[in-house]
Amino acid sequence: MSRHSWWSLALVSVLASPAFGQVGGTPWELSGLAGLFSPDARTRVETGPAYGGTIGYRWQPWLVTEGYVLFAPSRVDTLPGQDANFSTAGVDLRFNLLPGESRVVPFV
Repeated sequence: MSRHSWWSLALVSVLASPAFGQVGGTPWELSGLAGLFSPDARTRVETGPAYGGTIGYRWQPWLVTEGYVLFAPSRVDTLPGQDANFSTAGVDLRFNLLPGESRVVPFV
């Protein structure tokens, strides 16, 4: 993991506010995310912003199916004006380690 990746992870960890989950009512969850995209220096691509979102369905207080999408616009640093955009999408299972009424809910 590069030095920029560690700093990005540390920054997000410090600035992220705890999520307040809704224990009752609708089992749908929606969230946004933002961060810093820092590719390996050998790729000759500039560091830039990354943003996306998730939508999840809570089957049980401890089990959530979650879909996500992430987009990171960037530029190649060897040719002027050439875009190098990155994106990813997927589906995950999330296991909450504490009940939803906790202030912070760690998950796997």
